Amino acid sequence: ENNFYSSMTARTGIGMIVHNSGSDPNEVYRNWFTGLQQGIAAQEQNRNITSEPEVGLQILCCEFNDCDYDILIPAPANRYWGIAESQGANTENPEDMAGNLFDIHGLIPDGDFDDINNQGAHITYYYASNNNDFRVMPVDYTKKTVTLIKKTVNNGWTFENGCPPTPSGGGTTESELRSGLNEINTDIENMQQSLVLLTDGGNTEALYQEVETSIPPETMEVYNALMDQSPNLSDTVAGAAIGKEDVLPGAMLRDVMVANPQTAKSDRLMDKLDARFDPLPDYMKAQILEGRNITSLKEEMESQLAKYRLRKSRTINALMHYYQHPDSTSGGTDSIVQLLLNDTELAAKYQLVLIYLQQGELIQCEAVLDEIPTQYVLQGAQLAAHQDMVSFCDLAADIITSDSGWYSATPAQLQQLTALQQATAPAATYARNVLVMLHHTEYDEPIQIPDLFKSTSAEEQYEKLRSATAPSVLEVYPNPAKDYVMIKHAADEQSSRRTLEIRNLKGELIREFPMTQAENTVTVITRGWNAGTYIVSLAANGKTTESTKFTIIQ
Repeated sequence: ENNFYSSMTARTGIGMIVHNSGSDPNEVYRNWFTGLQQGIAAQEQNRNITSEPEVGLQILCCEFNDCDYDILIPAPANRYWGIAESQGANTENPEDMAGNLFDIHGLIPDGDFDDINNQGAHITYYYASNNNDFRVMPVDYTKKTVTLIKKTVNNGWTFENGCPPTPSGGGTTESELRSGLNEINTDIENMQQSLVLLTDGGNTEALYQEVETSIPPETMEVYNALMDQSPNLSDTVAGAAIGKEDVLPGAMLRDVMVANPQTAKSDRLMDKLDARFDPLPDYMKAQILEGRNITSLKEEMESQLAKYRLRKSRTINALMHYYQHPDSTSGGTDSIVQLLLNDTELAAKYQLVLIYLQQGELIQCEAVLDEIPTQYVLQGAQLAAHQDMVSFCDLAADIITSDSGWYSATPAQLQQLTALQQATAPAATYARNVLVMLHHTEYDEPIQIPDLFKSTSAEEQYEKLRSATAPSVLEVYPNPAKDYVMIKHAADEQSSRRTLEIRNLKGELIREFPMTQAENTVTVITRGWNAGTYIVSLAANGKTTESTKFTIIQ
């Protein structure tokens, strides 16, 4: 089955390696190995990092018995690779949970992460709290890279109602499948539009430009713009904010990232945070990392979009099975071609290219490739992958037009194919497969052994960072408050200009106090203030050095 979003089962003494050959969400190789006490090893590139939200492999509805590791995502060549960010979806439908049943070996955590050992990018794992089998909840897992979200689902979760069999192409009529596909495409389109309107206030490009081109005198304008669109900032805008070190001081950037908890789940953003010339202190990073325990509305919608894409992938696979069935009256390659022509996903276009190549329809193949850059915005890895696909298809067209097809490849062409093995996926995988078919190379799927020391070390560093506490330079009490608050502050006596500022969440200045002493306690009368959250900041020499929040109640 050629399915990026896979439902898989691993049982005693059987290991499975899942290896996606590239960013194409419809290309996954599954290889079964006997004698391995390992469940699922999803190694190399099983997440498309060029899309936002990212898509990738979902490991769903597996039952693990007598496995040393149930789900393993080994340390990838690219540390941002991994499986799909959302494992399951944030809904009340039992079928939308991850639905895996873990081996009871993880019942008591012992630090070897034998439920989920994720050495790749962060994932959010959804499971049902009202279930009839305690094994649905992973217990021994890497907390640094896995966030558990428990959901109360309708009618309770069982393996039977949470993991119903997926209909095959022969089990559903073409009209039912096509009707279902139309409904799913509508759901995807509606959810994508809603996400676009929600993210960055519906104008990511404008907000990105505002942040990217900002200068130091515009600090408050940029801060207010970012807070106004919180908690729905895109990673693109958040990344730009992290890079504006001369505009956004650490405390303000911390406020923005705390207000957007999804930023804590992005290794790329956290790495960029550490790369600042003046890195944030550990206690500020600890405050940001608390966001890993929160799911925002934006994340919920992204998980639901992933659910729709999963259903779409299954339906398309079912239609392909139907068209390839010998008894199909309206099937065949022509129907598959039409199906892919109507699909708006980039991956479908590359599938179409390969079909045209196999049929020798080189003009159509070239036309599809030429249209891709006009239909999709290709940048970075996507652009490189497309250029490599063009090179592969040009070379393939030269070879397969001969009477002997691929077997007529000259030494020079074989050398070109060998070089393409080092290109980006999926072209690299296609080239390798051709060379294997021609017996020009041998290939054994690598098995990456888990590096337990690496996982343990990362977990220890993560817990140490999360336990970091702020120095007592700014305290507010009582909190929450009603009629007054006391603000205790301390600052470097060498700072010539020091002020305390109180702002609302919109960034509007409510009160400001000059500080005449290095240490002092200020009483602020808050009777009559609107109920809500306020931010008090300590500024020295024009820069915010510390801030904290307090709440006013009626």
